[in-house]
Amino acid sequence: MARPDRDQSVEIHWENIKDKLKHNFRKIPRSLDRKLIPYNLNSVMEYSNDAFSKNGGHTITARGDPFRRFGQRFAFSVGDIVEVNILFGCPEYNRRFEGVDRSTIMYP
Repeated sequence: MARPDRDQSVEIHWENIKDKLKHNFRKIPRSLDRKLIPYNLNSVMEYSNDAFSKNGGHTITARGDPFRRFGQRFAFSVGDIVEVNILFGCPEYNRRFEGVDRSTIMYP
C-alpha cells in the first residue's frame, strides 16, 4: 500500500495494471501515515515503472519527469536510511542529513 501523499509525486496508470493486482497501488488512510520524510522517489521500496503491467505499459510515472526510472534495487537511498534510523531511534546518524532536502538526493 502507498502513502496518502503519493499522487503529489507520481501518477498511477490504472488502465495498465492487471486487475487482480491493483490492490498493490491502494493508499493507506492518512490516519496511519507516519510521514517521517518527504515522498522518496529513490526508495528501494518504489515499484518499477512497469510493475504489475498487463500490457507492458508504464504503471507509474513521476510527475514532471515522465522518463524517470523507478525500481532501483542497488542500494538504500538516503531517504530509506534516514527513515529506518528514525523508526529505530538512531538520531546520531540522522544529524548528518539536517538541512538537506532528502527528496532530491540520489544514491547509486
